[in-house]
Amino acid sequence: MARNTWLFQANPNNPEHQYRLSNFKKIFEEKGYEEWGCPQHFNEIKKGDLGLIYFLGSQPGIYGIGKISKEPRPKDRTAVTTITLDKATSKLVSEPITEDELKKFELDNLVQRRHTVYNVNEIQFNFIKSKLIERGIKIDSDGDKMEKQDQIIETETTIDRYDFDKEYKKYTENQQIIFVTFHPSFSYEEFIEGITFDVHHPNQYIQREGIFKRACAKALHLAMMVNNVEGVSSSYDFKDDKIDIWAELFKKYKELNLTRPEEKDQFWQQADSPGNKVVVIIDEINRGDVAKIFGELITCIEEDKRLGGKNEYLPILPTSREKFGVPRNLYLIATMNTADRSLVQLDVALRRRFEFKGMWPILNPEETNDEKLRLLLSSSTEKVKKGIELLKKLNQAILSEPDIGPDKLIGHSFIFDLEKRSYEDWLELKILPLVYEYSNGNEQIFRKILGFVQISENWFNFSKVAKELNEQDARDSN
Repeated sequence: MARNTWLFQANPNNPEHQYRLSNFKKIFEEKGYEEWGCPQHFNEIKKGDLGLIYFLGSQPGIYGIGKISKEPRPKDRTAVTTITLDKATSKLVSEPITEDELKKFELDNLVQRRHTVYNVNEIQFNFIKSKLIERGIKIDSDGDKMEKQDQIIETETTIDRYDFDKEYKKYTENQQIIFVTFHPSFSYEEFIEGITFDVHHPNQYIQREGIFKRACAKALHLAMMVNNVEGVSSSYDFKDDKIDIWAELFKKYKELNLTRPEEKDQFWQQADSPGNKVVVIIDEINRGDVAKIFGELITCIEEDKRLGGKNEYLPILPTSREKFGVPRNLYLIATMNTADRSLVQLDVALRRRFEFKGMWPILNPEETNDEKLRLLLSSSTEKVKKGIELLKKLNQAILSEPDIGPDKLIGHSFIFDLEKRSYEDWLELKILPLVYEYSNGNEQIFRKILGFVQISENWFNFSKVAKELNEQDARDSN
């Protein structure tokens, strides 16, 4: 986060502020900066801080973001600061971060309609950052750099479900989308490279190329093909883990002798064009030992350490003894469940290498572009309506419980499960056990969260027996 982030609020009853809102697009494009009075925090606002422009009115929200380029004079309540608007955030003018979005995650206290300037804390800033990313605005961890972000692989911004599935299948078959699930036994040898038994020839060992190394080879191959590098075959089999394609491709890449920064940038900009990217999707990244799986290559995935980067890093792999690097046109997307508090330290370990985006529950049809989910949430079926209302109330209760919190909000995937069974079975077999687990077996918290739901005492009796059996197992194991 920058030194500080400030939110500057406009009063809809002020004629000058009304003019600003109605002409903000013109101000943004032509003037490129905003001047704002600072009756609060005028001693704290510093050059280089971030400024958020918040308009009230018929559609209140954050319409602009930029750097403080002029500090207000200290001890002067009429002081004016200058906010140089960042051109990369122009989409906010037409798609502001609305007050409703802030309210949804209890951030409406950020704007209390009493003052002009508010300090934005780190939690609030991270939420706003996630909303910028949703609008295609890439922002670094400190808020120091913002840029428009293209869709990965292709540039279309909207696509229906059928076309999406068709495109996904096409890129998967072409080894441009690779899906892998991490788990406690997953290893460096499976992800990068290693020596393993040859199951077809007893007492023999072979070197196998891991998922990530083959994905990097595919990305480098695409980069060389789109740059028309001579002597590169178009018929490699990237699915065969017994063939070391990387060594041959990397040798040809080094023969290009790209020494000047402008040569490298031209090569990799061409490579990072639509249709020439490779995406590795890691499901359940928090289930694997990331340090063990990535090994020394955790450094290679950083933007400036990739092939052709400013600080290009080429470690020697321990098995093949080859130099290795990560192409710029390879992307990593990972999923993790923050409800697993035992693995919360993973956030810190990966924060420098990944951007984090919260996937919050969607329980209103207007909040999604996914046709299948929108149809389900718009369903007139009584049990679906009842289930959606239950989850909305449950999530509100979970948010208000300090020992549980937003990480354990119940998502819309449970509504898909409701389609397949009766409401009573769904509640008793899916929802109640989940909330009971979230309550750590504390019946008082459990009843408090589900105070609006009628629960059979038989369910409590069963839960108590299960809890006693678990406690007995724990005592026996000791």
